[in-house]
Amino acid sequence: MKDPVTGTLHAKESEVWGPIAYMETTTSMRLNPENTSRCFEIMLDESPEQTRRVHERQKVLKSLARLSAGNTRQDVLERHHHAQRLLEKVPVVIPYVQLLTFPDQWLRTRRDHDRFLHLIEVLAFLHQHQRPVKTHHGMNYIEATASDYRWAYFLANRVLSQSMDELSRWARELFSHFERTKPKEGLSRRELREALRWPDRRTREALEELVELEFLEVLRGANNRYTFQLAGIQGHTRATVGLLHPDELATLWETQ
Repeated sequence: MKDPVTGTLHAKESEVWGPIAYMETTTSMRLNPENTSRCFEIMLDESPEQTRRVHERQKVLKSLARLSAGNTRQDVLERHHHAQRLLEKVPVVIPYVQLLTFPDQWLRTRRDHDRFLHLIEVLAFLHQHQRPVKTHHGMNYIEATASDYRWAYFLANRVLSQSMDELSRWARELFSHFERTKPKEGLSRRELREALRWPDRRTREALEELVELEFLEVLRGANNRYTFQLAGIQGHTRATVGLLHPDELATLWETQ
């Protein structure tokens, strides 16, 4: 930590009793791998549609209507807190766990696999009052259903595919733009920035990553004008997550 008065760095030890919930946000294109192997990466919606929704909300908060609307946000938070207080401590069993598949090519999947199983457990835990309570050796428990897996698959198939991709989110989108448009000649950074409507920093960093990993190559033209084109070796595809599809699980589970 940095002392706010002297600016001197010093060590500070913090002790936290778990379990905890941890959230971190950043504008960086690359996240710390020690963090990403312990957390789910969720990308923000940066579409113009979402920006318009944000603008509309900001306008409402400055309008006359907000004076009589009440504190809707606080009401929603309290409703969620009350719902969580209804949950009781109960073990969750995944009866079909031996049927599930998960990628094993990377060392980090030792953590990813455990987090995925926890995701199934959480979905079942949140629906504990809609599930029958079973007993094993005098201990009560509930079972995760195929529906819990379907939702876990839907969520994890998105976030894990990004975590296990060798490219960052923006480098992947830029590379997909090249594959989709297949330009006959090299494109400049300005042309790419205007086509994708990206800020210059994002465009520059994504290009540097793709060039470094040999997905793109740099061409030097007249007046030192640099352009970029797909490298000669093609076939760079996103790594598949390797999760068992929910329909396949339903078929296998029915035959048990």
